[in-house]
Amino acid sequence: MTRIYRHTIADAPEASRPLLEGYVPFSPTGKLLNLHAQMAHSPLVLAAYAAVRQASVTYGTLDPKVRSALMLVTAAASHSAYAEALTSFLAVRSGWSSAEVRLLRDGHRLGDDKTDSLVAVIREAAARAGRVSDATWQQATDCGWTSEQLTEAFGYLALTVFTAYFVNYAQTPIDLPTEPAGTGVASGAGGSGAGAGEAAADAARAGADRADAARAGADRPDAARAGADRADAARAGADRADAARADADRADAARAGAGAGERE
Repeated sequence: MTRIYRHTIADAPEASRPLLEGYVPFSPTGKLLNLHAQMAHSPLVLAAYAAVRQASVTYGTLDPKVRSALMLVTAAASHSAYAEALTSFLAVRSGWSSAEVRLLRDGHRLGDDKTDSLVAVIREAAARAGRVSDATWQQATDCGWTSEQLTEAFGYLALTVFTAYFVNYAQTPIDLPTEPAGTGVASGAGGSGAGAGEAAADAARAGADRADAARAGADRPDAARAGADRADAARAGADRADAARADADRADAARAGAGAGERE
């Protein structure tokens, strides 16, 4: 069950609205992701996320394909189905094949020494709370990565860790498209395949939506309408009872008249 209310742009805190509006055009679903809708509940959280994300766009120098690989291997170490699904989607969109996504996700080499050496740094850092062995670091520098690039790589780890920890913390329901073909990344939190994953995600979203609606008071108008319907039904029942009593009175009067006629 989701723990944090999922906002629309209309009901989000005022400070969160401009940020949310900027995410919709780039969303893989064409609407707010649950991730952003929940972060919006705290403008501080959404602004912190947005700042790191915007910095990667403004100042990032690594190739987008390399960036997506770094985020994917970080997500794989985060134990977050949502983060894995999101970064797998982004990796495919950046040009990695489904087979390469599986290799990255499962901790294997791609076969390109330079890329593999940087991926190894971030994979090790993600699994060891930021710690990287001297040998792993040296291998990356030997393959041509500069200290500036190694520093920048941390930014993609940080963005992914921020995302993964938040969705784990908030129990964010997965709302991403079906996994890229062949990656084996389920779109449902249970990881049981595309159809079952989507059904589970839909069910989770529906249950969460009902809980969110109850917390937000969104169902008060519905309750009022339901109450009005019950009142209308009660009035209709009373009208029918009155009509029945009137019929009975007429029947009694008729019988009384018939009895008087017989006596005469």
